[in-house]
Amino acid sequence: MDTEYFEVEAKAEGDGISAEEMRRMTQALLEDRFQLKSHRVERESAVYHLVVAKGGLKIKPSENKTPPDTPQSQTGQRGFAVDASGKQARGTFMLIPSPTGIVQSYSAAPISTAVGLLQAFADRPIIDHTGLQGLFDVRLEMSHNNSAQPGGATSPLSMMEEQWGLNLKPVRAVVEVLVIDSVSRPTEN
Repeated sequence: MDTEYFEVEAKAEGDGISAEEMRRMTQALLEDRFQLKSHRVERESAVYHLVVAKGGLKIKPSENKTPPDTPQSQTGQRGFAVDASGKQARGTFMLIPSPTGIVQSYSAAPISTAVGLLQAFADRPIIDHTGLQGLFDVRLEMSHNNSAQPGGATSPLSMMEEQWGLNLKPVRAVVEVLVIDSVSRPTEN
């Protein structure tokens, strides 16, 4: 799994395919081309519970509480969208380089979007236990040396308490796990 790599190119018919439809089509492709056999089970595992830190929440709820007109996944611009006034469009993601690092910004996003951002830096699943509802404007400033140290003292995971007022609590919990039963080399076109 860690030594062989394959390029798989596929094109879906039609426009406006949902993430769930894309997941099902990708699964069918892997089952067909790689003879992938798998199943899901529940197991106890190490996870993080995302909770509001003792100092309180620091991210701000969006001023406009209505859901964005165009969801983040359907902007067609990979999230780099601005409105007519030049401000970040609601429901979008922006990655902004700065002289000292990178700023990641979400506009009018549910807390699950922040969980998705943090998951890229975590060594175990993150489960939202904040109880936060609604939409938030979320911004995370990362310096260049932070991105090189996932999980380290200055990683985005440790910076979120300072910048967002959220914390990760290590616990054990039952989670769904994908188990691969068998897989083969892909067939030729």
